[in-house]
Amino acid sequence: MRYDSTHGWLVTKADLKKAGFDDVELRNEIRNDKKSAIKSITSRACRNRPLEFVVKDMPANYQLVLQQHFMELGERHEETMVRAHAMGANITRVAVEVTAQTLLVNQQYVVEELRGYIESNYNQYTPWYLMAGLNGKSVIGYSKICALAQWAYNMVAMIEAEQPTERDRNRLMRSLRANLITALETGKVQMEVKVPTNDIRFSQWLDMVIMGMKAGKRLEEIIAIKRKGNVNPARLTDEQQKIVENLYIFGNAMPVQHILDKLTELGRLKGWWMESGEYKPVSYNTIRNHIKEHENRLELARASQISYFNNKVVQFSRYYPVNINYGWGIDGTAHNENVEHKGYVGQAMYAIKVFDYASMRLLTVATAAGGKEPAELVINTVKEAIRITGYKPYILQSDQGPAYQGLKAWCEEVGIHLLPAGVGRSRSKVVEALIGHVDNAITRYLQGFSGMNRTASGPNSRVSDAYFTRGKATARSLGQASEWVRKESVELWNTHIIQELEGQPCGKTPHELWKEKKSETAKLPFLEIARLAAVKNHTVRLNNDGAEIQNNGHKYTYFPLIGTPEQQAHADEVFARIPRGDREGSQVTIQIVEYGKKAPVYYKNQFLGIWEQVKRVPYFATFEGDTADYNNMRALQNLQIDNARKKVEETRQALRNHPDEEKIIELASTPLTGRRRLSGQYDKEDLNAFEMGACDNVEPEAIAVDKVEYKTLVDPDTGETYYIPINNLNNG
Repeated sequence: MRYDSTHGWLVTKADLKKAGFDDVELRNEIRNDKKSAIKSITSRACRNRPLEFVVKDMPANYQLVLQQHFMELGERHEETMVRAHAMGANITRVAVEVTAQTLLVNQQYVVEELRGYIESNYNQYTPWYLMAGLNGKSVIGYSKICALAQWAYNMVAMIEAEQPTERDRNRLMRSLRANLITALETGKVQMEVKVPTNDIRFSQWLDMVIMGMKAGKRLEEIIAIKRKGNVNPARLTDEQQKIVENLYIFGNAMPVQHILDKLTELGRLKGWWMESGEYKPVSYNTIRNHIKEHENRLELARASQISYFNNKVVQFSRYYPVNINYGWGIDGTAHNENVEHKGYVGQAMYAIKVFDYASMRLLTVATAAGGKEPAELVINTVKEAIRITGYKPYILQSDQGPAYQGLKAWCEEVGIHLLPAGVGRSRSKVVEALIGHVDNAITRYLQGFSGMNRTASGPNSRVSDAYFTRGKATARSLGQASEWVRKESVELWNTHIIQELEGQPCGKTPHELWKEKKSETAKLPFLEIARLAAVKNHTVRLNNDGAEIQNNGHKYTYFPLIGTPEQQAHADEVFARIPRGDREGSQVTIQIVEYGKKAPVYYKNQFLGIWEQVKRVPYFATFEGDTADYNNMRALQNLQIDNARKKVEETRQALRNHPDEEKIIELASTPLTGRRRLSGQYDKEDLNAFEMGACDNVEPEAIAVDKVEYKTLVDPDTGETYYIPINNLNNG
């Protein structure tokens, strides 16, 4: 019995037989495909996986028997306690051991249910953390904690609604806490959530969630963001890191706290981490984070080789995924067509294709001249597939070519599991088989078909010399071939009928399979699509007309939505807040998913909203009666003027109410405030006379200064007075 994120609880034939159903009854139900209420997942059955049945789709009598079977577990538990009491055993010890064993049995089922719920629901919380400015990995982590908190709150609400007495409620709450902590101790890495698993700290965390949600708080407010600022990771030297790793793999399975204690003691002896005479060792989280970073490889020293292989080494996929978006494959190869490029005719075009494995749908194709496969082109191709579908894959499979490291870093950032094809088994990739099917069914019939790739050796992999020569002579240009590959070939493949799939009759097209199958991942919110797969981020100035961007000779002007009074009020705040005309201060960033369509807009990393292209109105809108957009814009204009008047009036009223109103007005009316300096005035009459006489080689005492007339000038900056002689300057 296991939990599936799409179908819920599933049981095998063996589970049903344990519950009391016999082979004859089961065979009769399974044979009546049209009348049977037992839904089987036949596509999942294989040699190593038995046939499974969806519990929620079973008839009421089947579900009742299963529930009764679970209730018998409690009766057997009671029988065990009665026997222990009759034998004079330590009842408390027996009770503790039975309860602990029950928690251990429950663990894997609780983990499965939690993982399924979290994967299906965490995407609804990502927009809030995106707008808070977090990166993709942190957004996913916080969102999954929110999903876990919502699940826990739902369980608490169910217990409180179904149990009439406080005593029963408390008993079930204790059971919930115990089961949840036990599941998180081993399953939180698989679920990718970081919550405390210490009994006290977890209880405090759960109480915080329950009280916060009962108080009406949003989960995003309760699961608060921890700001960065921890510098401890940089304080571990290479020597100290090796000591930590050796303590971890020593063989006695030391917990992190013991490793920290021993490293702290060693550091005290060696004089590490001394600051101003004070001993400040590294923190618990520093040691824990370092171990977490390397535990996947170090685990080989703590586990058996078989256990390590099963839990840490990537495995082969033995069957196609059931749900769409569970697995995508991306691969690049030379397009098998002779095309003309820069005077050369041959296989000059490279095509990168993305397929969904469950539906065989060709999601998108990117092309490039030559045989290069840069990481940027590969990543942009995956982004294009996300934009087209509105989903991201749970797993992306790729070979380990030149673009692999860049693709891996991007996948880790956005929360996609990248599954590489190992050395020596790259041919096992489904995407390569699909590319071969496309070539065999479609590309082969192009006039310039050049034959299969150079490693193909089958009898049908080469064209005749005459066909090859004729194809080169009539080869189309690389641009024409690229247009056909990216559009027409995609449509041809996705609308062709697949006759057989995995050895079973199919009779459906990839488009039809895509529409009828359920998705492994949730539909992405628009903000998440923009974050993951924006075509380009344009940073432009905001003007009164909006924010204008240009692309390929086309202009697009984006403007806030103003269709409702609330939207008009928000637009008014945006235009009031952002200065216009300032080269940098007025710049907004527009994330373009598709040119001409709606786009999220940010100002200094703060979300302003989803904007659309500005609505243009007829020149004579009121005369023609086309006034809807006109009235919305006029309402925004009037709102801006009204709010500006209110602001001015509030400002003036604040001055009228200020005790220093007169002084402020006086200062506002005074010229050169703070730029004048008054100083003593000096009589420079003798100096002026001396200088004048010196110019004419006349002794100073020979000049009659008592009869000279002067003009008085005052320096406006210093206040000094100057006397300038205006007559009797020269009697000679």
